[in-house]
Amino acid sequence: MKKIIMFFVMLSFVVMMMACGESSSQVSESEGNNANDEIVEETSSNGDEENTEESEEEEFGTRNNPVAHGVSVDVEVSDWLFGDAHYEMELIESISGAEALEMVKASNEFNDEPGDGKEYILAKFRLQLIEVEEEPFDVNPQQFDIVSAGGASYEDFVSVAGLDPEFRSDLYEGGEIEGWVPFLVDANDEKPLAKYGDIWFDLRGE
Repeated sequence: MKKIIMFFVMLSFVVMMMACGESSSQVSESEGNNANDEIVEETSSNGDEENTEESEEEEFGTRNNPVAHGVSVDVEVSDWLFGDAHYEMELIESISGAEALEMVKASNEFNDEPGDGKEYILAKFRLQLIEVEEEPFDVNPQQFDIVSAGGASYEDFVSVAGLDPEFRSDLYEGGEIEGWVPFLVDANDEKPLAKYGDIWFDLRGE
């Protein structure tokens, strides 16, 4: 009889120990999940903060943060073909619509009409060459690209004769040019951007 009692006592003790072991394992796993959750949340939070800082510190002169009128930008470029160059550039002013067309026609009566749904934008740029590896430094309107607000490039070549002064010159160190560059854009394009090298300019901004 005593043996039977001792057997049940030992059996009860083993069952209790097994139950305690399962409970500890579940708590440990739950704590581990919580710790992982905290790490994920912290990483996500830091990522959001970094993205916000990057957005706020968007590099000046990019497509998302183009150069406005009247703002001088200091540019240093390195070209494997033409060498290094350092210059200062500014979009002085721009005109569009009827005023631009009137100026185009006054420059030369044989200049083309813009066409249906199109309009001219005439932008006056200034460039001062500070330092250059290979002289002379060529400046001309064909070096510009123009991109619509939707991100599509305008591929048509625009030629307007008689603009005075024209943004075209061979510059040497210390030289400066100020002149007009013609662009042809969709009349309903609210934010066409001009790109010179790696620098973007807001053609309609004031």
